[in-house]
Amino acid sequence: MCFSLNINLMNKLNLLLLIALVLFASSCEKIEVPEPTKEDPEFGFWSGQIGASPLSIENDSLFMSTKIISDALNVNTYQTSFTMLGSTQPQWIFKYRDSKTMRTAADTSDLFYTGTSRYLHANQVGITGRVVSHTLKNILHGNAVIWDTMPDGQGDGFTGGRHFSIENTRITGVNHIKASLIVDGKNNYVYKKYVPLKGDINIKTIKISGNKITFDLDQSSVTSSLRFIWNDGAPGWENTFEVSSSGLYNLKISDEFKDCFVEIQVYLERSKGTIKQPDLPIFSSIHTVEYSTLPNFSKMEIIYFDKDGTEYSTRYLEQFKPFIIKNIETFDKTNQQGQKVKKLDVEFSVKLQTADGSKSIDFTGVKGDIGFAYE
Repeated sequence: MCFSLNINLMNKLNLLLLIALVLFASSCEKIEVPEPTKEDPEFGFWSGQIGASPLSIENDSLFMSTKIISDALNVNTYQTSFTMLGSTQPQWIFKYRDSKTMRTAADTSDLFYTGTSRYLHANQVGITGRVVSHTLKNILHGNAVIWDTMPDGQGDGFTGGRHFSIENTRITGVNHIKASLIVDGKNNYVYKKYVPLKGDINIKTIKISGNKITFDLDQSSVTSSLRFIWNDGAPGWENTFEVSSSGLYNLKISDEFKDCFVEIQVYLERSKGTIKQPDLPIFSSIHTVEYSTLPNFSKMEIIYFDKDGTEYSTRYLEQFKPFIIKNIETFDKTNQQGQKVKKLDVEFSVKLQTADGSKSIDFTGVKGDIGFAYE
């Protein structure tokens, strides 16, 4: 018994030794580790020129940060910075100013919009004045409209969102503002002439009842000198009109005593004796706010720091080329503060200058993607 026990023990020891040798041998084999994948950066600048030289930026070495800054006037600045990794000094800063207090709704749906914009203008540092805000309602086909702030034939039309502000001394005189909305090839628009110190006409709602359309005015707009002119006909006092058939209609609501009017062109579709709700932009009530320093609504400031740390900005020069947003999408990650981020595919050509005017720098045809926190 004793001998057989020793044989069994030896067999077990040999088996354990064999297993140990196999494990040791396998541990010495080369293990293939996959090469780390390098992802393309989500944000950065992909092409363009600085002066006459191609723009050269290592986008995978740029770190982007976003934040929203609210000042004492409750004006929001949406700021985005691009900083090289290992540095504390940003290389690029983008600042866009807007105010929720000037909106009829506390949302940011039209904060940014695609197309050629008027973002890039000199920031008019230190100018005091009043701001008139315009907001559109009753738009059923999105936020994109064509704004025009001058009489026909003299305009500076640009594509924008539902919210727009006019600044500075222009609002102390006669003002013109027009918003057009192209629907199925039809140009529906509302065009206003108003004098802030004298009078204005505000349409509150549009009401449809069978084959009749009613323009309901704010009570402050109703005066004894108000006239309604429908399809270039004789002036009258009724704000309800009967639509005989489908087609383009023109309405002018005029107050000659106050030197103000509203012109409307709208395509009205009549079917089975009733009118469909028209896709017509209507201005909400205008709000006038006094500012000791104008907050520069709807303007983008671009700041750049060269290798010596010298600051250049669009603030000190009027910019004559547009800032174009080609596409907007919601980014799938939030910023450091947990705020949602919009990704903007942009293109711009700008001339930046130092505060003392001694140096300037040109960026031409810069294309890239910029993120902005928006709520």
